[in-house]
Amino acid sequence: PFPRLFEALVLGEKTALSPELRRTFHHLGLSHFLAVSGLHLALLAGLVFFLVKALVAPFPRLLLWWPRQYWGLCGAVLLSGLYVLLSGPSPSALRAYIMLLVFFAAHLLLREPRSLDTLALAVLAILVLCPKAVGTLSFRLSVAAVFGLILASRLKRRWGSWPQGRCTSFVADVTFYSLAATLSTAPLLLVAFGTVSPLAPLTNILALPVFAGLILPLELLASLLVPFDHDLATKVASLPGRLVSSLPATNGLVLSPPLPVGVFLLGLLP
Repeated sequence: PFPRLFEALVLGEKTALSPELRRTFHHLGLSHFLAVSGLHLALLAGLVFFLVKALVAPFPRLLLWWPRQYWGLCGAVLLSGLYVLLSGPSPSALRAYIMLLVFFAAHLLLREPRSLDTLALAVLAILVLCPKAVGTLSFRLSVAAVFGLILASRLKRRWGSWPQGRCTSFVADVTFYSLAATLSTAPLLLVAFGTVSPLAPLTNILALPVFAGLILPLELLASLLVPFDHDLATKVASLPGRLVSSLPATNGLVLSPPLPVGVFLLGLLP
């Protein structure tokens, strides 16, 4: 099962996963980890950014052309673009990459990127390049989730900061933004599947540090090791595979609207 899980976590290819494991991810509200999106690109771009900055530091002639952070951003954009091409690319990966390009261009032009404008430009570019994407659930969930996160960020700025303390602030942030993403994608999930996970805000508090800090970095590292040492790459990929395979079964822990979905949505959207 590990190669199939590797394909799902790194390339977003979920067709080979067992129905039971896919159902578990859906019931726990963790399906977004199986799609190449902003989290994957952020991890890869961040890693490449700091690596390139360290590599160009001993070469002062290069720094006469560009500052170190520009070299790092350029490397992050190029490697992330290659990763997006290798992964499909899916609408969610394209959305994340176009937003990364806008972020890079804004820093080159000494401008502050605006979140809603960046998202709108990414949506427009995807619809121009691939008009059929508007009909896919991946595209709609990706845009809805980011839109919900942007609105949540604006609400947080308007309300003020959370209580002081790293642990308290982290838990509050993850809970607040996970709830925002869950509510913004719930109508689409209800239309597509007829169910939504009420556990998503809680499970993401526990799963986000594990996936972002351990599982996805190890899987990306394994993909880089494959051309050099296949056996070592398999061993590295097997550890997160065992962690994910041990996710608890959650049969019945989903919310199904008692009324027709359309009526339920009319009550939920306000």
